[in-house]
Amino acid sequence: MPMSQHRRAVAAILVALFAMITLAVIPVTATAQSGPTNPIVRAALSYKGQHGGQCWTFVQNIVKQATGIQMGFDYRLGFLVPLQGPGAIEVTPQDAQAGDIIQIANDANTSPDADYAGLHTSIIVNNNGDGTFDVVDSNYNFDETVTEHDGYNPAESAARYGLEFHIYRFSTDGAALAPAQASSEPIGKGDTVVVRTAGDVLNLRPVPSTQQAPIAKLANGTLLTVTGDSVTTAGGTWVPVRTASGQTGWVSTDWIVRAPEASTSGAAPLTPVFSFHVVVPMVVTGN
Repeated sequence: MPMSQHRRAVAAILVALFAMITLAVIPVTATAQSGPTNPIVRAALSYKGQHGGQCWTFVQNIVKQATGIQMGFDYRLGFLVPLQGPGAIEVTPQDAQAGDIIQIANDANTSPDADYAGLHTSIIVNNNGDGTFDVVDSNYNFDETVTEHDGYNPAESAARYGLEFHIYRFSTDGAALAPAQASSEPIGKGDTVVVRTAGDVLNLRPVPSTQQAPIAKLANGTLLTVTGDSVTTAGGTWVPVRTASGQTGWVSTDWIVRAPEASTSGAAPLTPVFSFHVVVPMVVTGN
């Protein structure tokens, strides 16, 4: 049966509507597929143009929001020994990728009260492969606003102030990225070591053996001082240690690493948690 004029008009309208719906859906789908996949980058960019506070505070909040990891407050140990969750690993500029964090600081003074020009923290959006990065950060222009800028060269920025820079990578799935190896040198008397148990606890024992019950349970990230030489038994290698509170005992060397050679001044007792987008006085003074 030939199609009537009315039916042809209805069909044309339906075809036009289908075309309009298709055209409307395709760009949205493409945009969703081309957006950032790293949760740290995605969270950071969602605040672009908004107030983010100081650069360090902004990154702390973004990492917490995206991964659940609560960073510490030392500009090196804050990454490697967070207050909650697995520690970050350090990566080279060549291997850096989206979601990694650039920290410019003075390696001789990374304590929470560090105060010098050039101290800055930013999140990598893209590695350009030539030593420069597209980044998102807060307070880059000293206005506490979150901005994205391309071609950032941390080596040049650090050198301008006589500082160093490091790039850290946090796990985004809650698992430790790699066994922590802060130093390849053997652990000895007087060393400061860090408990690394990927979120579990480490038993502090009265003797270098598992035959006696633990006298304490040490959280991941706990700093300890080695008080003597190591002892090797059938159960592994042990070292005597002292906690910050003065408690002594033995721990297995399988679950500790030497602390990075950076200032640990004030790192252990600091526990403040800042609320997001609240103006917090900080000592960061530049980029």
